Amino acid sequence: MNITLQPRVLRWVRERAGLSKADLADGLGLGLDKVEDWERRGALTFGQAERLAKKTHAPLGYLFLREPLRESLPIPDLRTVAGQRAAEPSLELLDTLDEAERRQDWYRDYVRSENLAPLDFVESISLNTNHDIAAQSIRDRVGFQTEIRAVASTWETALTLQIEEIEESGVLVMRNGIVGANTHRPLSVEEFRGFALADKYAPLIFLNGADGKAAQMFTLAHELVHIWLGESGISNLSRTYAVAQRVEAFCNSVAAKVLAPDGEVQAIWPEART
Repeated sequence: MNITLQPRVLRWVRERAGLSKADLADGLGLGLDKVEDWERRGALTFGQAERLAKKTHAPLGYLFLREPLRESLPIPDLRTVAGQRAAEPSLELLDTLDEAERRQDWYRDYVRSENLAPLDFVESISLNTNHDIAAQSIRDRVGFQTEIRAVASTWETALTLQIEEIEESGVLVMRNGIVGANTHRPLSVEEFRGFALADKYAPLIFLNGADGKAAQMFTLAHELVHIWLGESGISNLSRTYAVAQRVEAFCNSVAAKVLAPDGEVQAIWPEART
């Protein structure tokens, strides 16, 4: 069956997936001229539309829109690059967030069905809380202790132990370097390192598993502070976190104290500096 769609929508669907015309043509086993014709006239078959939707990871209904959608992140975007707001989110980030929200919704329903109480540590601090007090509150609740990491033989083991401690407190932790189970859709560390979905019943932290293990350890602590604040958000820069964002600056400072309390650092400093 032949159909006619809006050329600008077909172009948007391709660009939304991060594909060039040549990439799309190769992926569909078609000539470049065919893709160019679609985006010029909008004429294709229904079967081709189905293949196009699958290749671009778009709902089939998107292809029938009159205008491209203006997609936005469902939680605060705290990412910046060189002091400027980060680029529009990739389809990989949007799909990862969608998957995380579905898992959070399921777990929230489960917790409520079991008549479990909301978690009292969510929103238990504010940006005006003393950083040392905030860090100690987190360490006391989730067992985020240096002793745990010290007995671990590798970064991976240390990270796994800390995740287990956090999940014991009621915080869900997801870690992945790809979208779902699709190895052809890697997550970009340059785009984001993690995010937090604050919730009284089902708080969730996502770690970009493509990042280095040491970086994931800091991201884990950073996003945990977001949960304590009750502030959802996506965090990242090209290499570090945005100091211009007050929330991010607070989370950075508290996370550092969670990982390395001042007292412990001062105790080992004389030996470490020699």
